Amino acid sequence: MSCREILEYLFIVYLVTIILFSPVIILLCVITSMILQCVYKQFWYLFIEIGISCLYVCWVYYDHHTESRGGRSSERCRKFCIWKPIARYFPLKLIKTEDLDPNRNYIFAYHPHGIIPWGAAMNFYTDATHFSTLFPNIRPHLMSLRSNFFAPIIREIYLSLGGCSVSKESMNYLLSGQQGPGHAVVIVTGGEREQRLTKEDAMILYLKNRRGFIKLALENG
Repeated sequence: MSCREILEYLFIVYLVTIILFSPVIILLCVITSMILQCVYKQFWYLFIEIGISCLYVCWVYYDHHTESRGGRSSERCRKFCIWKPIARYFPLKLIKTEDLDPNRNYIFAYHPHGIIPWGAAMNFYTDATHFSTLFPNIRPHLMSLRSNFFAPIIREIYLSLGGCSVSKESMNYLLSGQQGPGHAVVIVTGGEREQRLTKEDAMILYLKNRRGFIKLALENG
């Protein structure tokens, strides 16, 4: 492997670790820190740690509507340097077949889900495949389960990349124009059910009971 391939692989490992294990790692670090502080009787550190944890919980409670109100996408986060090496690793490519009018809102239906939908994440969470150049003034929002927005740190990453809850309320908010035109709601149509059906060398589309996005498109023009 070349140095570039090793670097791309390390970025993948780093990102998967954050996505899958960050809540557990954070919890273990907090518990370990509290135990050590009690053992060494550094209780003022303990009070600071508890205080910071409480502040973050209060922040999440205060901010809990953001995932249903368009997120808070940051171009700086979407163009962060690690995304392009990850896209090159697979490799991933975004192919444009039609111009999109930035004065309208859109639904993108994405398939397949897979264990981790890397194609959806890199193409629509990030600008690694030059979405902003191919579709100027269109802002994509990759929709995800609301439970993903309860995980510390991961929640903030999803929101900063434009991620939103896949609830009907959240999608209607973007599609109805309440946040203006030029938004693209990206739905991995098969969802968690399709993820469980993932098999090597097989393309399985789970769509029979996944037609709500078509109704949303009709209702919102």
